[in-house]
Amino acid sequence: MRTAHGVDEDTLDLYRLTLRYDTLDSEIVAREAGLSPERAADALARLEAVRLVRPAGAEGRFRPMPPEWAEAELLTPVLSDLHATQRFIEETRKTLQDLGAVYSRARDAGDRDDELTVLPPGEPTRVAVYRAVGECSSEFATTHLSATDFGAVLPDELEMRRRGIGVRTVVQHSVLAKLAVRSYVGKLTAAGGAVRSVPQLWFRLSLFDRRVLLVSACPGDEPASGAVLVRTPAIVARVHELFDHVWQTATPEVSAPGGRGEVASSELRAAIGAQLAAGCTDEVSARRLGMSVRTYRRHVANLMTELGARTRFQAGLLARDAGLVG
Repeated sequence: MRTAHGVDEDTLDLYRLTLRYDTLDSEIVAREAGLSPERAADALARLEAVRLVRPAGAEGRFRPMPPEWAEAELLTPVLSDLHATQRFIEETRKTLQDLGAVYSRARDAGDRDDELTVLPPGEPTRVAVYRAVGECSSEFATTHLSATDFGAVLPDELEMRRRGIGVRTVVQHSVLAKLAVRSYVGKLTAAGGAVRSVPQLWFRLSLFDRRVLLVSACPGDEPASGAVLVRTPAIVARVHELFDHVWQTATPEVSAPGGRGEVASSELRAAIGAQLAAGCTDEVSARRLGMSVRTYRRHVANLMTELGARTRFQAGLLARDAGLVG
């Protein structure tokens, strides 16, 4: 059997023996306990380790000590460290709690002039979107560049409409032919949302109550790029003004029969003509206009035939001369 601090029954028996003497050495221990000199010396060393004996005067002699003294010797340094650790914990907790109050007051007061958070792709971005949708109370404005995510975002936008939040969405002309996009437009407008289209968008963004901006971290609509969350009032206000300008110049009523037809088609032709005049590659132009390279090339071929152009660059110049490109 072993007891606290590694003192076994043999050591306790030895301690009882030492209490018969004022001082003793290994010879006395060996004689009284029937141990060899080596084992007697080892036994005294174990007692000294737990402070039940201490050196006394002449070399090799020891004095038995009360357990209370051994306790003080062993535990005082430990308790001192423990108390220091406890003070550190309490002081750190108080400091952080005070800072937490400052943080909460600043957020409640809207004092976020330097708040800008880069969100990696995946769960952090999804959590940020979920929180922003939940906190939104009056207005939501967004842009969509491609047809890849309409099914995923529609539940959030419909849920906001059910809460009475105004929803405005701008899409690119090129995606309106997609079945998923037509379904999205029909459901959202039926719920009271508004959708307009433009020839070209540059990046994905969402504005919540003119207080929070979520924008794609890279140009285009790549979901793997992550996002940037902005709460800086001046930046959010300027981006909202930009969105309002795009909204005012966008083609309205895209859900109505023929609503987008000729206007959207004309604007798309103008956007393609501008890309040709600028000498952009098919890959770059297709990405900018939110369509596949194959679809873009089909539009280019149709435009070249319409204009009687022999080369793409000539088509761009003819489109400009015809007033298709501003």
